[in-house]
Amino acid sequence: LKKILVPFVIWTIIYFLWIRKGSIGSIDFAATKLGIISALQGGIYYHLYFLYYLLGLYIITPLIRVFLKSATCKQIQYFIALWFLINAILPTLERFLGLHIGIQIYMVMGFTGYYLLGYYINTFNIKKNIRILIYALGVMGLIGTVIGTYLLTKASGIPDEWFYGYLT
Repeated sequence: LKKILVPFVIWTIIYFLWIRKGSIGSIDFAATKLGIISALQGGIYYHLYFLYYLLGLYIITPLIRVFLKSATCKQIQYFIALWFLINAILPTLERFLGLHIGIQIYMVMGFTGYYLLGYYINTFNIKKNIRILIYALGVMGLIGTVIGTYLLTKASGIPDEWFYGYLT
């Protein structure tokens, strides 16, 4: 946690001062309080969003380790597949087909799947034909993002960045 908490605090202070650069002399208790509240809510500066995700992942890492210690390769694959279904497939079905699935499985939502996917890739040997399939799907995803963004933007008349989401 200290590996991420220290840079988080330092960069938050730097960007707080950057935002207030025209009024540094007027930073008082009220401004500092507002800065702290903004930092806790994730709003000091937009590009620091990833630090909040990392903090969350680091906080739950001890729990994830318990799962990974006892999980089989198949169980980790199941988690990753479920994560992909919940975060990528279901929102796509809802967006384009209006099909809403009301089941909420928060444990597999968000960036936790990337975390476990990184562990999986680092720990288990992935067969060459599976790696080729993954690369092919990655290229298809890139092409789908470009074409999908173009079509959505053309249909709405305004830029539609739905396919740019980290979980779409």
